[in-house]
Amino acid sequence: MIHAQSSGLEVVDARLRLYVDCLAEVLVWMVAQVPVIQLLLGSTGIVSSNQMLSVWRYVVVGAVVAAAVLTPSTDPFTQTLLAVPLILLYIGGAVAVRAVENSRSSESPA
Repeated sequence: MIHAQSSGLEVVDARLRLYVDCLAEVLVWMVAQVPVIQLLLGSTGIVSSNQMLSVWRYVVVGAVVAAAVLTPSTDPFTQTLLAVPLILLYIGGAVAVRAVENSRSSESPA
């Protein structure tokens, strides 16, 4: 809450906090869309589940780097709390694509 006699620094701090909160919400929404994007790419045949799972090492490195950049603190525990869900969402999306591929192959006549 901003008071009538607040300094300019408090106003900037409140706006910065609002900006960071909004940015965090957008990032969480974008990360949650990773499996959806993977399913779209897999169902159109652009990328297969084997291709997605073959680059898992790069995904782990990318998630750890993203967590290091996006977390406000430098402790590894907080970074791990962000990196692990990123990795799990990616692997979950690849597994979902594999399930779609398997269901398609079982439906198609031999």
